[in-house]
Amino acid sequence: MDNNYPDLKEGNPTPIKMIFLSDKIVFPLKISSVDFPNAKFTRAKDMDSVKFDENFNGMQVIFASFQDSIGEDGNKEKWNEIKKQYIDMLVIDEMHYGSETTKAENFVNSLNYKFQLNLSGTPLKALQRGSYKKNQQYHWTYMDEQYAKRNWDYSLGNNEY
Repeated sequence: MDNNYPDLKEGNPTPIKMIFLSDKIVFPLKISSVDFPNAKFTRAKDMDSVKFDENFNGMQVIFASFQDSIGEDGNKEKWNEIKKQYIDMLVIDEMHYGSETTKAENFVNSLNYKFQLNLSGTPLKALQRGSYKKNQQYHWTYMDEQYAKRNWDYSLGNNEY
């Protein structure tokens, strides 16, 4: 993993391009330029042609649903440009839902990205299939949280749990 990326909350203008795919369209309303100066957040649903702005010199995040990305709205062509662009990070939320269809897999495989982060609260099928090696998994359970809460080191400050 490349750790040369600066802390984006410091307002560093290093251009980082991300796509956030989910089973349903999501758009975090609380993200703002106060949280991430010099950042652009866009919904693919609102774009005629899904692509990053090559003239923008900051972080860009495109939020999309799998339904939109595979053309269930009847407009698959609007995704042609993004397939030609380089993507730093592809984030797939709830990967155990929409990403497991052939159409979704074909779409993901058509993208040119450096890193992929799959998120799931219930990844049972993927784990049972052996889709991920141990070093590709991160688990944080309710019991982990309770343990961390109980064993907090107060020399680090207030208990975050």
